[in-house]
Amino acid sequence: MSGETWPDRLNYTIRIKDDFGINSYESLDVNPGPHRMFGIKYETFMRIQWAIDTSYLKLLTSTEVTQELTTQEFPYYQSQNNESIGIVCLLMKTVCWISMMLPFIFLMGRLLQERATGIQELIKMVGVSQNILGLSHFLNVLLSGLVFSIGGTILLKTTSNPLINNSNGFLIFLMLLLYFNTIMAMAFVCSYVSKGTQYVATLSVLAYIVLWIPARVQLEYDLPYIVTLATGLLPHVPMHWFWAEVSVLEMYGSGVYFSNMLTAKSNSNVSVFLCFVFMLLQAGLMYGLTWYLSLVAPGQYGQALPWNFLFKTQYWSKNEVIPDVESEEEDPMAQDPRYFESPPANAEIGIKIVNVSK
Repeated sequence: MSGETWPDRLNYTIRIKDDFGINSYESLDVNPGPHRMFGIKYETFMRIQWAIDTSYLKLLTSTEVTQELTTQEFPYYQSQNNESIGIVCLLMKTVCWISMMLPFIFLMGRLLQERATGIQELIKMVGVSQNILGLSHFLNVLLSGLVFSIGGTILLKTTSNPLINNSNGFLIFLMLLLYFNTIMAMAFVCSYVSKGTQYVATLSVLAYIVLWIPARVQLEYDLPYIVTLATGLLPHVPMHWFWAEVSVLEMYGSGVYFSNMLTAKSNSNVSVFLCFVFMLLQAGLMYGLTWYLSLVAPGQYGQALPWNFLFKTQYWSKNEVIPDVESEEEDPMAQDPRYFESPPANAEIGIKIVNVSK
């Protein structure tokens, strides 16, 4: 204002920290048609705006503003969308979970029996490292993972009437493959739940079902974003996130692409990129836990390390034995004829031991 004159127009900005959901495609009202009690979400904003406007008009005109303010929704419009995609994605969550049950049971049972019977330690005695042994088991079940990921992508994308029309097929394949990897990592960890070989199949089924329950319970609650991110460390949760994003985007004629994988379009959800990140993080944590358990809870013939071996300098320092006297460095194959009988000429070796390791 200049002197005692008020400006004809009032320009101001209102900033409120409340989340108005402007980045979401999903309606807060699940029912189609006009929304009842429209505008309640923006009630605080509108009250502040109307208070400022009426105060300004009162100062400008020196009269009370008796007009009452009401809000009304714009005419509701009908949009063409894919209503069946929600059912498809809900079924995909269940199908993915059921499809990985048999590979999980097979791998967990095989690892548990191998360790409980002592075969795992005997294999290590001949020079096979723990990493190579684990890799061989993963490669043994990798074929089922490729059938699951490649076959699933083909069934969803390449039929005459695809179930998922718009989403990128490679991203679907990548999610299925990463999900398979997390389930196999979970099988490695769960193989340490028992030291015996009884009821292996029953234990495997129970472990798979119990690990699914937290993810199922989490879906029933609307959690803060930080807590939602923390639940991404629970098994199966990132897979649920992915199909929730596909459901929302496909419903409105879009899909999951590389261009929009960094942002979340579904309420109480995270982006597709974070789904992949948490799947990799889950697998890394579980494989690391498997390595730790293999050292503190080895098989029948293994020697267990203390549970806190990671915090001891003896584990991280290299132990190197140095001979005390020069005689200990002599070639052990040099046999003194005073104490060792010379082998007969032209004698054939009956048993020869080579490559002995402990």
